[in-house]
Amino acid sequence: MKFFDFKTRREGWLAVRVAGGRLAAVHVLRGGQARARVAALIDFESAGDLTRDLQRLKRSAGAVRAGCIAALETAQYRLLQVDAPPVPAAERKEALRWRLKDMLDFPCADAVIDALEVPAPDGRARQVLAVAAPRREVQPVVDAYTAARLGLEVIDVAESAYRNLAAALAAQAGESERGQVLLALDAAGGVLVFVWRGELLQVRRIDSAAASVAPDQRYETFDRLGLELQRSLDMFERGHSHIGLSRLWLTAGAATEQLCAFLGSNLYLPVEALDLSGVLDLSAAPALQDPETAAPYLVPLGLALRVESA
Repeated sequence: MKFFDFKTRREGWLAVRVAGGRLAAVHVLRGGQARARVAALIDFESAGDLTRDLQRLKRSAGAVRAGCIAALETAQYRLLQVDAPPVPAAERKEALRWRLKDMLDFPCADAVIDALEVPAPDGRARQVLAVAAPRREVQPVVDAYTAARLGLEVIDVAESAYRNLAAALAAQAGESERGQVLLALDAAGGVLVFVWRGELLQVRRIDSAAASVAPDQRYETFDRLGLELQRSLDMFERGHSHIGLSRLWLTAGAATEQLCAFLGSNLYLPVEALDLSGVLDLSAAPALQDPETAAPYLVPLGLALRVESA
């Protein structure tokens, strides 16, 4: 997903997310290394003003010459799965604008639109995951990065980050031809993504407090979540019988280990805790091996794993 494309000579990515009253950023270097290397982590309380936050980020990052990726928050955009318009690629965004006009709660004419292709067995995308954001949400982000003199190259969404993480894990395990499921839970709920051949197939929002409920109250919450996941897996397999699911990757902050054990004994699909060290060199950021510490950085880390041609 790339709403804007301002090419610069960069040293990796500086991916940034502001959520829950805090700014979290990661500097990730790709180069020719087998695994991308996390060079720096930055986290601080947001001042409630994006320009001020980014100016502070720039001071913290020092002389880093990285292209910036900004993550939009869920409330700032809509993600809709629709039939792919039968038009040339150059005309797709405008065709999607017309297709989405009755599905959005803001004027479609003023929306910034992009799309992720949903892979099909024959290689032809019959559906797309369309991302639409009101310009009033996107333009202030662009303006803030410009004011802070940070090189904004990409504006993206959390679903892309989770796609990138699942795709990297699948590639590392040699399972890109099998479906991967990733469940990311935090205090606000969760996101369940299905990935195949490195692309998003399906996204579901999960309303669950499993990542934040008190330890002595987890069983009932885990049980409800397990039933919802089982239904989601069954529905996916009915609609995508040509895809065999390999495993479910889980990240749920401090609850990761306990929830992983619970789901592993209640779902037919193998469940594993998301292991960032499998796809990232964490030698400069070993704290990321702890799921609770890693939680606020997951979206920036996933966005920094974007794959694109030079």
